[in-house]
Amino acid sequence: MRLFVPTCRYCNNKLFLNIQVTSRQELISKFGYQFQITCPRCNNIAIYNTTEVCAEIDQNQVPAFALIGGLIGALGGPEGAIIGGILGAGLGAAQAEEERKKVIRFNAWV
Repeated sequence: MRLFVPTCRYCNNKLFLNIQVTSRQELISKFGYQFQITCPRCNNIAIYNTTEVCAEIDQNQVPAFALIGGLIGALGGPEGAIIGGILGAGLGAAQAEEERKKVIRFNAWV
């Protein structure tokens, strides 16, 4: 799950937060109710409220599971790589579904 503020107050750039939390309450406990971010595009600093933070699915996870499964399966030859890739993709799909649920829970709190 990737956290972001939808728009910079100055240039409308999407601002990603470099933090891993599982809930908005955990975000509040780490940042407080307000925090400041420097926009990487325009370099302006602005103060945001934790209610402005949104979550989205991290799209990079599913292909990684398929790749790892394929590499593990490669030990069993071509058939093992195919089976490992399929199993890895299945694990990735399950992980993506769990990630989707976390995103929905995080965004529903606002």
